[in-house]
Amino acid sequence: MFSFGVFNPKLTASVRSLVLSNSAAVRFTRHAEAEMVINGFDHADVLRCLQKGNAFGPEMQNNQLRANVLHRGLRIRVVIAGLDGIQEDWNKLEKIKVITVIVAK
Repeated sequence: MFSFGVFNPKLTASVRSLVLSNSAAVRFTRHAEAEMVINGFDHADVLRCLQKGNAFGPEMQNNQLRANVLHRGLRIRVVIAGLDGIQEDWNKLEKIKVITVIVAK
């Protein structure tokens, strides 16, 4: 089974809180938009994943701190960035960028 990293309850709570209070704080890359179309997801699916899914990580990928948010019921994995510089004080999270959206097996 694919590893999504280590479950991070504090990051999970901060992502959920941010998205519930301000969905405009979520930005989508062109790549994420294209992958959503390919995989049959829309913005509502991604926001639901971020609101109810579990965050794993973060880990450095492509010189950027990224985390996986997984919602097994929706079978969706959302890779987010915008975590750099927070030093794991996840309450300071003000915006996130959706890097890609993948069907979770």
